[in-house]
Amino acid sequence: MAALLQLLQVTSTALTTPVAVPATTYYFLGSVNVYTGDIATGTGVSIADAKLDGVVPRTSVKELLLAGVLKTVDLEVTKGTTIYRKQLRYSGSQEATVKGALLTKSWPTGVAQGGTITDDLDPRRVVSRK
Repeated sequence: MAALLQLLQVTSTALTTPVAVPATTYYFLGSVNVYTGDIATGTGVSIADAKLDGVVPRTSVKELLLAGVLKTVDLEVTKGTTIYRKQLRYSGSQEATVKGALLTKSWPTGVAQGGTITDDLDPRRVVSRK
């Protein structure tokens, strides 16, 4: 059976500290074969060298999300008449451009393989009823 996760990397200076932090590369586990080609370019997340697996420290996705290094975008992928909902992680430094960079790109793997990213889905906001 093929692996479902692979080592990914993101380079970011988006840490929330009062002092300038030099560029740091973080390694984490993510879906296999998703972050390739246009998706990797648009998200700022790429596949790490396989030789680094087990050598570099892995950071949990939760920690990267809390620090603002990674963010999540919800997408619609259309293949024929079927619409799939997908989530991607992206570098916090790519926030201004990620949605535009991903639209019309092809989804690389799984049941939606070959489908086109047609829309970004902004998360629903909870509105107080008071």
